[in-house]
Amino acid sequence: MSLSVGIIGFGQQGQFLLEVCRRVGGIEVRSVYRPDLEACTEAARRYGIRATASYQEILADSAIDAVFVTSPSEAHREHCEAALAAGKHVLVEKPLADTPQDAAAIAAAAAQSDRLLMVDHCERFDPAFLDARHAIATGQVGELRVVHSTRLSPLHLNNPAWQMGVLDTAVHNLDLICWLMDAAPESVSARSAHVNPDLAIDDNVWVSLHFSGGRHAEDHIAWVPMEHYLMPVAHPRFLLLGTRGFYQVDLWRRAGMLYQGQHTRYADDVLLGVSGEYLSTLAYSVWHFARAVARGGPSPVPAADAYRALRVALAARESLAAGGTAVVLKDCTGGT
Repeated sequence: MSLSVGIIGFGQQGQFLLEVCRRVGGIEVRSVYRPDLEACTEAARRYGIRATASYQEILADSAIDAVFVTSPSEAHREHCEAALAAGKHVLVEKPLADTPQDAAAIAAAAAQSDRLLMVDHCERFDPAFLDARHAIATGQVGELRVVHSTRLSPLHLNNPAWQMGVLDTAVHNLDLICWLMDAAPESVSARSAHVNPDLAIDDNVWVSLHFSGGRHAEDHIAWVPMEHYLMPVAHPRFLLLGTRGFYQVDLWRRAGMLYQGQHTRYADDVLLGVSGEYLSTLAYSVWHFARAVARGGPSPVPAADAYRALRVALAARESLAAGGTAVVLKDCTGGT
């Protein structure tokens, strides 16, 4: 497997992905771009790669097979559409965009292109969540009826200026919930609280997702000040309750546990390489992207799935603005 890539948006996440490429192997980062050329050049020098003055330089390089789009979400549509038009495969960060219109446009461009576009909802590839998905798909927990999830995210790695605030981080869990439920919710409601006095925005949000047939999910996201960033703390805890048993993902303790009456099975007993460490989870995601490109598809995380997660997050924001009133979702397909 050999892949040559460029990175558009060489900030913190772009640098994480570069480190991941070197771990995975077979992926060469040829050049990088961010609007602040001085900062880009300084960061690129540390890694011994080339900084470009424009992202168009990356797209014009015929030796580059794919681009990683790690720019701010409001720029994703421009960068993804341009990359696909230039014949590049695309791995784009979550959330897919900052508006449903831009997200739908990206999904449409991907559907019309012969290039592969994958959204980096990386936690789908953590072996514990893959095992949970398998347990659900094979009926080991029966019908999944209730999901309860929570995530603590280090404050210093998040940005209060993000348009969606803490819901930007919650998109991880919202995508996982819809993926595990294999459905979009019919309605969404949310409430919030303010804990950290140094922030001007609420740093805790609870999102309620109401699915067909009375199925339900509750998610809690919190930005938490941490003097030292303990990676496992940022990872979520999920309780998946079905009609025959339950599955628990707890990356702070044991990766995953399936319970069926008298029988209990731990995911880390049967899976090698289970890791709650962020760069490892990114590595799983990048590897799946590179393999999908080599095989000619399909996308491991298509734009339509990411559009669904974004619509849920935006509905939660709308509910917060309306004092917690439930918001009915009518279209979560992105028109694809």
